[in-house]
Amino acid sequence: MEMNRVAISQLNDNIYAWVIRVAVVEKSLIRHAHYMGRKYQRYVFADDLGDRIQGIVYLNDVQVLDEVLQLYSTYYIGSATVRRLTNNRVVLGTVAFELVITQYSFIQLVDPSLRLPIDNIYNFTPFANLGSLRYFGDSNLAILAMVIEVLPLQIFIIGGRYIWVQEFIILNEEMRPMIFAMWEDFLESEGMHLVQIANEHPVVLICRPKGCHLLHRNRLLLCITSIFHELVNYTSGTKLCQEMGVVKLYETFCRSNAVIGTIAM
Repeated sequence: MEMNRVAISQLNDNIYAWVIRVAVVEKSLIRHAHYMGRKYQRYVFADDLGDRIQGIVYLNDVQVLDEVLQLYSTYYIGSATVRRLTNNRVVLGTVAFELVITQYSFIQLVDPSLRLPIDNIYNFTPFANLGSLRYFGDSNLAILAMVIEVLPLQIFIIGGRYIWVQEFIILNEEMRPMIFAMWEDFLESEGMHLVQIANEHPVVLICRPKGCHLLHRNRLLLCITSIFHELVNYTSGTKLCQEMGVVKLYETFCRSNAVIGTIAM
């Protein structure tokens, strides 16, 4: 298999009989595209050279591949359609292509010795550097933080529309608080789930958030290209949690004297 594989950077819509070895570094929840009337799920894959390509699964293939493709596992993938992306705003990877994957695509879990590490996949950004976030253009931006409080559900006027917005206070390793907001499709899925488990203070990974300024406060806001992960079992001391820095964040939080709900914003 290794002899036949290619790098992500070599993929294009004219290549055939290819196989890549990649780790699943992002995986969205199953979503329903109201304007298309069909469900879908997004993925981002990374290879050993650090290049990334996004993937998408539609309709009846979603449930099958949701069980097959596990976050942070490494697979050989082939026999998927390589589709060119013409809108740079929806490009999640380092190449302007995406893989349309079906249950009939070639997918094989690699031998444990060939598993790709994920400790250098994410560019965790300190909250101290987020002052100009609304102007950023870094598609690799990622936030690792702990949810410490749920704020009341609010209605904002955004773009002339009334939008329900669910906000949370999150805290990173610097012990700096930040307001994190979900709206629209995110509110219906990840938002409601996070509200239910917020009292457990879960650690979350937020990829490609946007910055916004509402009611005189800076906020992190999920948008169409964002992906949100809840990282569970962060006290287990597993190799994965150590690589992600989740255990370190949790231990820093426990050592601090921060009082939940009384942190000044």
